[in-house]
Amino acid sequence: MRVGHIDGLGKVYDAEGRPFIDSGERLVWQLTADNLDVSEGSGFWSMRTLFPYSAEKGDLHITTRRILFLRKPDPLLAAKYDAYPLGMADAVANAIRARDLKKMKALEFCEIDLSEVEGFWVRKRDYGVLFLRSDSTVTRKAIMHRRGPGDRKFEVLKDLLSDKLPVTEPEDRQGSFLIGKRYPFRGRRRK
Repeated sequence: MRVGHIDGLGKVYDAEGRPFIDSGERLVWQLTADNLDVSEGSGFWSMRTLFPYSAEKGDLHITTRRILFLRKPDPLLAAKYDAYPLGMADAVANAIRARDLKKMKALEFCEIDLSEVEGFWVRKRDYGVLFLRSDSTVTRKAIMHRRGPGDRKFEVLKDLLSDKLPVTEPEDRQGSFLIGKRYPFRGRRRK
């Protein structure tokens, strides 16, 4: 998994904000006004965000090889999440960072290679979690939400990942299924 901003210009995305697609790779699905929450930790209370979380939304691109999320920094939205009395210092720092990236005409990006995914769990077709390869003492996950009835990203990911991972729990009446491994949110322990 890679996250970044100005370092991806010319490598991950072009000057117009379009993703670079490698040769032999094909764009399968894209969705605007989406979000991706990637975090890791050894317990429920110790999860830390790996991709800077804010109220900002961006464009999700799914290819035959990877998941790529691109978003334009917005200072007001970047400050919004932490804009409460005890979080004002973080809100101001997020706004300044977003303002500087916007001046550089940079996008923030998060890139997840499908080979890093060890499990994919979807609950009631509205909430999906990708469990990513990590140290055995922590759980690393990417959380996604379905954006309306036309959002087919879970079906697309299920098709792409079912070739690589075994179906652990097939779909039930509630629309829940699991491909590969599901790690507890409270963390992973060494055996």
